Amino acid sequence: SNTGAYGNHGPSVMFHAVSESIAVYNCPNKRVDGHVVYTNTVPAGAFRGYGLPQALIAVEAAIDELAKQLGISPYD
Repeated sequence: SNTGAYGNHGPSVMFHAVSESIAVYNCPNKRVDGHVVYTNTVPAGAFRGYGLPQALIAVEAAIDELAKQLGISPYD
């Protein structure tokens, strides 16, 4: 996560994004590695969704790809 020059919302946005995005699937062996980094850009922060929409689109895209490789519906 690019938090910009200051880390005002970085850790909390990352926490909500990774913990809530994987909570939708009931699976005993889940793991997420997240990193918040300072960059030489304008400060970033939470507005709406608190990082969850960006994380969920990645999770759902991965589920779609895995289902396609397994030859099953993503809903299954």
